Amino acid sequence: MRMKHDLKMRKEKVFPMLFFLFCVFSTCGSPCIFTGRQKKEVSSVPLLHTRWEFICPSDDTNRIDSTRIPLYIVFDTAAQCRGFSGCNYFYGTYTASSKRIDIDYMGATKKLCMDTRMQQDEKTFQNIFKQGNINAYRILGKELVLMAKKREVARFRAVANQESKPEKS
Repeated sequence: MRMKHDLKMRKEKVFPMLFFLFCVFSTCGSPCIFTGRQKKEVSSVPLLHTRWEFICPSDDTNRIDSTRIPLYIVFDTAAQCRGFSGCNYFYGTYTASSKRIDIDYMGATKKLCMDTRMQQDEKTFQNIFKQGNINAYRILGKELVLMAKKREVARFRAVANQESKPEKS
């Protein structure tokens, strides 16, 4: 009788632990998983004057290969934002408060992009800002999450601000 009780107690402890481990490890391959309940926000990196390199868009249908040349955005104090979208530099204006942000995409340089995949990546990246529906942001450690209607649109990682142009590989 005691053995059955011990076995039952082990099952009650093991199954919740296995379920927890499954939940934790099943999200390891996707850095862009965003649930409404994140850990308490820690703004260890300022929004302004930080080079935010693109990690990924919110949906898997618009994957961008930002490993070739880093795509990024920088927010300046003069309500100006600028960045690099793969082939061209872009610029715009923004207004931001503690958690709200409105980005107005203004334009970009017109350099010819020979690589068709890079052209598509650039178009997808620029459309994140052109749609004009970004209305909130969160800084979670060293990551910037841009949101539209409480839904994650894109995620960026803070890197040392490098004013030099990206090198082609």
